[in-house]
Amino acid sequence: MLLACVLAACGGDLYVNPSYRYLRSAPPRLAIIPLPLNLGPGDASFTESFSDAPQRVTVVPVEGLRRTMGSDALLTDTLNRIVKREYTKSELKESPGLMDLVGSTELLRLRDRLAAADLMLVPVDFDVRSAVGHTFGLARFRLFDLHSGSLIYENSTKLNVNLTGDQGVLLMNHLLVGYVRSDFDRHFLKAR
Repeated sequence: MLLACVLAACGGDLYVNPSYRYLRSAPPRLAIIPLPLNLGPGDASFTESFSDAPQRVTVVPVEGLRRTMGSDALLTDTLNRIVKREYTKSELKESPGLMDLVGSTELLRLRDRLAAADLMLVPVDFDVRSAVGHTFGLARFRLFDLHSGSLIYENSTKLNVNLTGDQGVLLMNHLLVGYVRSDFDRHFLKAR
């Protein structure tokens, strides 16, 4: 049996900080903030997607971050404030970052609680739904520098495939994680 699948993609809203430069010579440590357990792909999907380039980036184990978040209400509160913060176009022109939102002391604590990560990839929106013979997906992620607090980039991706049910959801989750990884490569690794 041949299974045909049609993928449709819509470009998202991309912001790349034009003044950002990563100045460290060692490969960065990346903390990928986990999605809620009932939403989207599991932790292993993200770890696996980002693990093929250890000479370019070291991924902090996502499962460990999940445990840390589960036992640290202050960390969870800080991350929730970061996720809920929406930036206007005029704010984006000013190269926003975490310093204005959480301050330098909380930024240091955030970095420490995220296993001394240099970068933090935060899911702002992640949604997968099946309806009318299609599965629709949305992923919006932000990448921050945890030393300077700079927002490096934010991008959203909207996709749909002509599969429904578990197959459609599984395929959509896989595709969205791939797009998140592609954004990281394109807007951070290649820009260095």
